[in-house]
Amino acid sequence: MWKRIALGCIIFSFLALSFGSMVNESLTYDEVFYLEEGRRIVSTRTFSDPYNPPLASILTAIPSVFGWKSPTAARLVTIALGVFLILAVYQVGVKALGGTGGLVAAILIAFDPSLLAHSHYITGDVPLTLFIFLAVIAWQKFLIKPDPTRFILVGLSEGYAFATKMTAVPYVGIAFLAIVWWQRSRRGWQWYIARGSGFVGSVIIALVFVWAAYFFTFDVVIKDREDPNRVSVRMLVYAKAHRLPALESTIIFLSQQSLPLGTYAATIKNTVLRAGKPSIVFFDGVIFDRSRWYFLIVNVLRKTPIPFVILVGMGLLSHKKQRFVRSMVACGAGMVLFASFTGMAPLIRYVLPAIPFLALVAAWGARGRKKLLVTILLLWYIAGTVLAYPHFISYANEVVGSRDRRYEVLADSNLDWGQALPDLARYVANRNLGKMRFSYFGRDDGGRYGLASNTAYGSWKFEDICAFHDVVIDPKALTMATIISVSNWYSCRYNKQEAYQKDNIRDVVADVFLVF
Repeated sequence: MWKRIALGCIIFSFLALSFGSMVNESLTYDEVFYLEEGRRIVSTRTFSDPYNPPLASILTAIPSVFGWKSPTAARLVTIALGVFLILAVYQVGVKALGGTGGLVAAILIAFDPSLLAHSHYITGDVPLTLFIFLAVIAWQKFLIKPDPTRFILVGLSEGYAFATKMTAVPYVGIAFLAIVWWQRSRRGWQWYIARGSGFVGSVIIALVFVWAAYFFTFDVVIKDREDPNRVSVRMLVYAKAHRLPALESTIIFLSQQSLPLGTYAATIKNTVLRAGKPSIVFFDGVIFDRSRWYFLIVNVLRKTPIPFVILVGMGLLSHKKQRFVRSMVACGAGMVLFASFTGMAPLIRYVLPAIPFLALVAAWGARGRKKLLVTILLLWYIAGTVLAYPHFISYANEVVGSRDRRYEVLADSNLDWGQALPDLARYVANRNLGKMRFSYFGRDDGGRYGLASNTAYGSWKFEDICAFHDVVIDPKALTMATIISVSNWYSCRYNKQEAYQKDNIRDVVADVFLVF
C-alpha cells in the first residue's frame, strides 16, 4: 500500500510542477507551429510539415475538436502523456528491479528537468519518448514469449513512434538490435526465424498505423516545385545525360504517381536531405555551420543532474548487472551516440527517449547500496530540479555555474526557446520601463503579456525573428532599454556588435533575456 501512496505522491509532484510551469511560460518557438499544424490537420486533413509526421500535432489538437481551442488544452495532452511515461517506467522497474527500484525509477523520470521542461510543450518530444519506450518494452516481452497479443502491441507501439517523429526510425532500430543482442545467447536458428518474422509483421502493422495517422491519404513522394537546384531535378538531368532510364523512370514515377504513405516517404526524404545541409549550431558561445560529435555529449552532461549521472555510474559499475540492465544501457547510450555521430544539433530534447532507459540503469545502481547515500542523492536530485522552477528548460547542473551565466554556454531549446515572456513583462513593470527595443527568439504574441509591439509577432522568417520590436508602454518615458533573448544574441550576431557586447549586459531576466 505504501508504495502506491508513494507513487501517487510522485505523480502529484510531477503534475504540480508541470502545471505551474505551464501557466508561467509563454509558447515556445516550435509550439506555435505544432498548434497551427494540428488544427489544420483535424479540420482540413492537409499536412504542411515537411520534416515531422503528424501524430503529435493530431494528439495535441484533440481538445480543439471538442471546442477547447486554447493552447492550455493542447499542453494538457502532453502532460497526460508524461504521466503515462512515469507509470510505464514504474511498472517496468517493479517487474525488473522490485518495488523500491520501480519507485526510484519513477522519481528519476518525474523530476528529470529536461522531461519536466518538455512535459507541457505542444511538441513531439515527450510523446516520442513514451512511444519508443513502450515499443522497446513490448519488443523485449515478445522476444521472451512470442504470442499474437504481444506481436500486435509491438506493431502498434512502433506505429505510434514512427508517426510522431522521424528519429523514431533509427532509435527504435538501435534499441531493438540491443535487446536482441542481449537475448541471443545460445539461441538456435529457429529462435531467430520466429522472432524475425514477428518483427517483419510488426513493421507492417506499424506502417498501416502510420498511414492511418495520415488519414489513409495518397500523395506523391516528390512534390512539384520550380527549383533547378533541387536534388530530384539534378538527378533527373544526370539520368538523362548519362542515359539511365531506370533512374529517370523512378524519379518521374515518384513525382507523378500518388502512393499510400507518399507523404511519409516524402518526410523521410526531406529529413535525410536536410541532415546533409549546413545549419546554425550553437556550442559554447560560438556559432558553427555543423555539429561536431562531442557537442551533444557535452551538453547532455551539462543538462543532466549530477546525482543522476552518479546513479547511472553506480549501475554500470555493479558487479551483478542483469541482462536487462545491460540492454537498457545499450538502448540509452546507443541513442545518444547515434545522435552525436550523425551530426544532430546538440539539443538535449533530441535524446529525451534515452532518459527512461538510463533511469532504469540508475534505479539498478540504487539497489543494494547504503540507504543514506541513495537518499542524499535523490534529495539532491529533487532539490536541484525544484530550484529550477518554473523554467526547467533552462536547467543546467552545478558544473555549469550560476544561472545568470548559463547564457555563455547554452542557447536555443537548451536554454532560450521563447518561454519567458511573462517574466519579461513582470520585469518591465517592476522596473517601470516605459520603452524598449526587444528582439525575441519566439513566435508567441507578446501583446498577450502586455508587450504590444509596432510590428507583428509570430513570423517564422529569420529576418523577422531577429528584428527588434518597439514596445512603448509609457510614451512619455525618456529612456529606452534594449532587450535581446540569448538565442537571438548569438544567431543574429548581435553579440558581435559593439553596443551589445557582453560587458554591456546590465541584467539577465529569467536566464534568457539580456538587458542592455
